[in-house]
Amino acid sequence: WLFILEGIPTVLIGLALPFVMVDYPEVAPWLNGQERTYSLQRFQADANTEANGSSIDWRQVRTALTDYKTYISVLINFGIVMPSFSLAYLLPTIIQGMGFTALTAQLLTSPIYIFGALVAIANAYHSDRTGERAYHVVVPGLASLIGYLLLVILKGSGLGTP
Repeated sequence: WLFILEGIPTVLIGLALPFVMVDYPEVAPWLNGQERTYSLQRFQADANTEANGSSIDWRQVRTALTDYKTYISVLINFGIVMPSFSLAYLLPTIIQGMGFTALTAQLLTSPIYIFGALVAIANAYHSDRTGERAYHVVVPGLASLIGYLLLVILKGSGLGTP
C-alpha cells in the first residue's frame, strides 16, 4: 500500500504534464511579456554557448581546485547532506524498532517531511519576496544544527534518542 500511496501523486502529475507543459516560452500562457522576453534571451544565450563549442578551460579548473573556498563548500555540503540522509534513511527503521509495523513507521515519518517541505516553500517564497538570501540559508541551517546538537546532548536523558 505504501508504494501505491507514494506513487499516486507521481502518476497524476505525469498524466497532467502533457496538458500543462509547453514547448516554447512564446506559447506559455502563464508568462507575462517581460518574463517571456527574459526566457527567450536565456534560450538564445544557451544556444550561443553551445554553438561556440565551449570547452573546459583547465586554468579555471586548477583555480577552483586550489581555492580553499571550494573545500569549505564541500565540507559544508557534506555536513548538511550526511545528517539529512542519515535521518531520512534511518528514521523509519528507528520507529519500526519501537514496535510499529513497517507501514505505520513510514506513515509516522511523513508529517516531518510534509512540514519540512512547507517550511522550505515558505522560506523560499519569503526569500524571493525580500530579495535576501543569506539569512534564509543560515537560519534554517542553524535550526538544523541546534536540533542535531539537542539529539546528542539529550541522549540517554529520556528526552533525546535512547
